[in-house]
Formats: sequence, C-alpha cells, structure tokens
Amino acid sequence: MSATTPPTVKPFAMAIPDSSLSLLAAKLAAATLPPESDFADDWERREIGPGSFLEVIKILPLLTEPDDGGPAFHVVAPSLPGFGFSEAVTKKGFGLAQYAECLHKVMSALGYNRYGESRALLSRSCRLTPFSRTVTQGGDWGFFITRMIGLLYPEHCLASHVNFLTVRPSLLGALWVGVRHALGWNSAPERAGLARSKHHLLEGAGYSLQQSTRPATLGFALADSPVALLAWIYEKLHHWTDDYPWTDDEVLAWVSIYYFSAAGPAASLRIYYEVGHGASRDDLGKTMAYVPRVPLGVSWFPRDLWVMPRSWASLSGPVVFEGEHAEGGHFAAYECPDQLVGDLKTMFGAGGGANAVARAFDDAA
Repeated sequence: MSATTPPTVKPFAMAIPDSSLSLLAAKLAAATLPPESDFADDWERREIGPGSFLEVIKILPLLTEPDDGGPAFHVVAPSLPGFGFSEAVTKKGFGLAQYAECLHKVMSALGYNRYGESRALLSRSCRLTPFSRTVTQGGDWGFFITRMIGLLYPEHCLASHVNFLTVRPSLLGALWVGVRHALGWNSAPERAGLARSKHHLLEGAGYSLQQSTRPATLGFALADSPVALLAWIYEKLHHWTDDYPWTDDEVLAWVSIYYFSAAGPAASLRIYYEVGHGASRDDLGKTMAYVPRVPLGVSWFPRDLWVMPRSWASLSGPVVFEGEHAEGGHFAAYECPDQLVGDLKTMFGAGGGANAVARAFDDAA
C-alpha cells in the first residue's frame, strides 16, 4: 500500500451464491457418518478455537446504545485476514506484527488516528471507541494482536482491555509467582484457574500443535467436508464455554462463517503456523511480557482456556482495572455480554482506571 495513496473504505454486503448452497446440500446428503459410541459424551473437556466477528454481536447494542446513561462506544469489529469474509493471507511470514499493521491501517483509514484495539475473535478483534475515540479490547488471537499494537503503535493505542490474559513472566517475575504459590497466597479461584490451565496444556492443546505444524493436512478435510468442519467447530463451542446453551441456529451461523468464508476454512489455520515460526515466534513472546506504555484492564472468566492468577496481571503492563467473574468461558462477549460490557464501562467510565483517556479526548474535542 503506497504511503501517498489512502486506502479506500467501501461497504460490504454478504451474499452466498445459490451454487454454494446447492453444493453444501449435496455434500451433506452424501456424507458417511461414523456410528455413535457410548464414550462420545464422556470425553474430557478439550478446548479448541473457533471464532469470528459473530462473537461481538451481543455486545454491540450494549456498547453503542446504552440504556443506563453510561458511556457510549463506537465499535469496529474486523475479520482478521483469512477469517470470515476477509481475503486470505498469501505472504509467507505474515505474523503478529503484520496483523497489527493491517488493523492499524484499518483504524487509520476509518479516521481513528489514536485508538485502543479490541478483539473478538481469533480473528478476534474489535475496536472500541469511547465517546468517539478509540481503545482496544481483545481475547484469543485478539489478545496477542492487541498487545502487538500496543508495542508497535503505543502513541495510537491509548488503552487496552483483555479477557484472555496470557503471561510469560521474566525470571524475577517467575520467582515471585513461585513464592506466592509455595506460600499458599493464591486464592481458591486462582488455584482453580491454574489447575484448568494445566489441564488445557496437557489435554486440550493438541489442536494448536496440529495447526501450528501441519495446517494443510487438516485444512484439506475442513475445506472438503462440511461434516468435518461442523464436528471440529462444534466440539469447541460445546467444551470451550461455561455450559452455554447453544441453539442449532447459533451453531450453524458460527460454522457457516467458516464454510462460506472468502478464503475457505483452511485459511484460518495459517495464523497458528506463521506465529509459531520465524520472527513472529519472538513477537509472540513479547506480547506475553510487559507492555509498558498502554494502560491495561483485565477480566477473568473461570472457564477460559488459560486462567492466570490475578497477581500475574501486574507482570503484563500498567494495570488500571481488574474484574473477576463467577461464570463464563472463552467467548465472554457472547456468553456473558453484560458482564464484559460492565467491566468496560467501569474501566472507562467516571472514576474508572482509564477514565483519563476519555477525559483527554473530551478536553481535545
């Protein structure tokens, strides 16, 4: 993209060709399904990760048209390259820095010169703009991309909120964490969170290894078979949430975003491989370290994949808000929209830790 040629922003209309729907119906009619087994419903909970801009559907009205007199937000909820109706990544080495650059350019093209970035999805990023300014919120891949934006563009990213805190402590930080754990200073929810994180690492991370090393192998199956794609994603929706009561329509909507995506479902796997190799692997570590110049808010949901102790938040950045919830899983914006939005309003509202960001914009307006 030329530095002298501004990007063009054009409306997008979603349209699925009838031929694609007919092909889907034919494949489903010809599918061969395995016999049901008694152990299928007794599998240990395993976490795998679908996600798209659909994750933010429920929080949009709560943020943009609040009925409680609280702060109102502009929301930009992008599809990451390779997800949903965005084009596929074709450049080798397209990692976290490139995703951050891409979304930074999107925000600039939309007129948000200074912003805070958010996620919603693994794709997972949405941009929240309080009082017509921007701040960021992210989880899953949105967490890592949000953090990378804070590292690369701190003069634009004014604050961040995350609900998928992932920490790689420094040596000194690791020693402090170890001392707290050894002395029993972690609370019961923190100990439960560490146990869940350990379970995910040992029993639920196989999907990540597959997608990080041999994404094309899995991609052939997901691209060719709608049944394989449904099974792959529904397992995650069912086991990754905190007993969320998915309806058939909701499941089909989430799966359809992948099946009818512009680049096909296999394209969404590529981010795992690229982030795990080359220079982006180092960038991944940087996002889990201390990000100094961006005020940070953190929300904890007990059924997320990684549930770090609250004391670890201070190892990630200048913390200005913390919120802990009794329920909720990985898709907090979809499972618990009121709780997540409540945290954002508290963080950026009157008396909140990041209210100075909103006041600064008010003073400049």
